[in-house]
Amino acid sequence: MDKGNIKLEPGLYIVATPIGNLDDITLRAINVMHSADIILCENTKNSVKLLSHYGIKTKLSCYNDHSSGRDRGKIISMINEGKSIALISDAGTPLISDPGYKLIKELYENGCYVTSCPGPCSAINALAMSGFPTDSFVFEGFLPLKQKDRTEKFEKIKLNQATTILFDTGNKISKTLEDIISYFGDIEISVLREMTKKFEERLSGKASNILSHHANTPMKGEIVTLIPPQISNDDIEEVKSDIKILKKDKSNSSKDITKILSFKYKKISKKDIYDLASK
Repeated sequence: MDKGNIKLEPGLYIVATPIGNLDDITLRAINVMHSADIILCENTKNSVKLLSHYGIKTKLSCYNDHSSGRDRGKIISMINEGKSIALISDAGTPLISDPGYKLIKELYENGCYVTSCPGPCSAINALAMSGFPTDSFVFEGFLPLKQKDRTEKFEKIKLNQATTILFDTGNKISKTLEDIISYFGDIEISVLREMTKKFEERLSGKASNILSHHANTPMKGEIVTLIPPQISNDDIEEVKSDIKILKKDKSNSSKDITKILSFKYKKISKKDIYDLASK
């Protein structure tokens, strides 16, 4: 198939790009970027390296966090004029932990064609390498900076019956590890950084040990932290069983049961115990 000679239907093509190793890209992704009328990217300086590597000379234009409704309107107009547009991120699959969904939503609302060229995704790659359960997972992206919002996020993670995936950076990972120890205790976690690159590293074990490692050998680059399920189905069933027993005493209200069981099941919030007791 000749590069650049593919006839693309007018519309938007969501194109996954490498998360590190430039060889991790599909032939279809390369051909779509060659053939598109324009490529939308987060940062032209970052994307030009990938395009140069594959000899792609398609025009680049920025679409990122700062793009407005007016910018989206221009994109819709281009598609209506018959243009084919590729959307890429700095690395991995676009729209994962970025506001690109606003563009996709408006394109659908305006009857525009949208498709994707699937490929690398750091969250999924880290999950596969973590050694934690993969049958159910929750992607939380980057943690909030404000402590109040972080607290709410960790309270939510406490209730997860699935592996939790977090994005992080070298200058913020210490705070994340300290918070994990504070909220969950010194649990087993998995941290992966610079995946598919020369200095790829996977750290697995107690959060305190990984924190010590980071203090001695600072982690740099893009980091994904994974937290195993904090509440199992067995935990929930055990709570339900205790509730059933306590309910035999008709004098025990849902509030009374919650107060009793919250001392036993510290990983489960009072609200969730109360909700189970009220059923």
